Amino acid sequence: MSLYFSLFETVSLFVSAFIVNFLVLDGRSNYLEGALLNAAYIIIALGAFFYPDSSQQSPIGGAEEDVVTRMMKLL
Repeated sequence: MSLYFSLFETVSLFVSAFIVNFLVLDGRSNYLEGALLNAAYIIIALGAFFYPDSSQQSPIGGAEEDVVTRMMKLL
């Protein structure tokens, strides 16, 4: 398993870590903060569901298939 992540995966990881850090910083929680965490989870899940596969992406959008084939040609 490689550690090559797409831009969407990287951004969603950092945004979710930032949101959790911001909400847990004061040490207390309420229902609104829990609702915000659930909303962030749902937004990331919907974005990942509708995010195009690497076969449907254009080379400009970061299709991994072109990078892999170029690396295999170099080897």
